[in-house]
Amino acid sequence: MDGNLRYHWYGVSERALTVIKIWLAGDTLRGFMRVLEQTADQIWRYRQKFWMAYYNAGHIQEAWLALGVQAQNVVRKLKVDTDRMGYGSLDSGAMSNQSVLLLKIGHLVFTEWSHSGSLRAYVDGSDGVPSLYLMHYDGQDLRAALSLDFHEGMNLNPELRHMNSQVGSWQRKARDFISQHTGIYLNDWEVL
Repeated sequence: MDGNLRYHWYGVSERALTVIKIWLAGDTLRGFMRVLEQTADQIWRYRQKFWMAYYNAGHIQEAWLALGVQAQNVVRKLKVDTDRMGYGSLDSGAMSNQSVLLLKIGHLVFTEWSHSGSLRAYVDGSDGVPSLYLMHYDGQDLRAALSLDFHEGMNLNPELRHMNSQVGSWQRKARDFISQHTGIYLNDWEVL
């Protein structure tokens, strides 16, 4: 955790902090899904099923949001508990209805963009990897580092677009990518 957030947890054991981060990740994921539902992302329910499967299986270690202008308005309107679901603002470099879920599974950091955005993955600690827990984000900065390749060199763009959600196209590809890089495997019935 960075900056002021780290100060809040000063003196807490690493083991306890790990448990707290996992709990907060769940609140963040559920909050992201509530916001997506309200901002009319057409595939929010598929994203919800996919990412909550990883969370419920105990594989998401950390999560953080970068909310666009419309999503921030929804958070205020819904009176979401922002102490439990902290977030940063997506200030520029994105459409006003876009938001980004940043999450960590094993040694990978993912950025899950809403509204026609792509899923990107990075090795934690590599140059240009987006940081969790910032208060302000720029969309161009979040897309600056080249994503790991979800397509094994078969596609010009390495990131993963959310195509054919209803038949599980992107979900299987993302699941297989996670399995290949972390050894974590979930079945179709869990992620679809």
